Amino acid sequence: MPPMSPTDALVLFSACAAAMASPGPGIAALVSRAASVGIAGSLPFIAGMIAGDLALFVAAMLGLAGLGAAFSSWMPIISAVAGLWLLWLGWKQWRAADAPLDEGCSSSASFLAAWLLTIGNPKTIIFYMALLPVVIGPQGLTLADAVLGAGIVATTLAAIMLAYAGLTQAAMGFLRHPRPLRRLCAVIMAGVGLVLLARAGISVY
Repeated sequence: MPPMSPTDALVLFSACAAAMASPGPGIAALVSRAASVGIAGSLPFIAGMIAGDLALFVAAMLGLAGLGAAFSSWMPIISAVAGLWLLWLGWKQWRAADAPLDEGCSSSASFLAAWLLTIGNPKTIIFYMALLPVVIGPQGLTLADAVLGAGIVATTLAAIMLAYAGLTQAAMGFLRHPRPLRRLCAVIMAGVGLVLLARAGISVY
């Protein structure tokens, strides 16, 4: 069984970079987190996102095509939990618009919230299930390929998330007052939370 070629690795990296850099609920949550606690305080959140992505990557890699059906009954609950958390974070961000950077929620809570947010996004598992057959091909996947693929996913996501967090912290430093950026992040967070609640079939009206 031939190993993953450099071209296949480049395809995986490019596709992951494009998908991960695209703004979505995870990016919105990370920007809000970085605006509150800076890049260092965002590390547990980033770790949670990486853990969630790796879990879905491994599931797709193992050919668990029925995972979506198995998760279907849980998706509304996961989306609702993630949506409520984002609404709470948006409200906290709005009220703390004038406050200096603080510690925020605990590292474990931040990690778990990011993991739930990632796992609750069905587009991620669909993305990996659609991409991996192109990268792997009919020859199958070796253990070395699996480790390499997981490394590419984790490294790419970490680099992109750190870049977003760093840019957010830099913007906070250049602004004379943090209120505009924090209020904007709060609105974005609340909007994403409402979208997730709507996906879960929960109305806030």
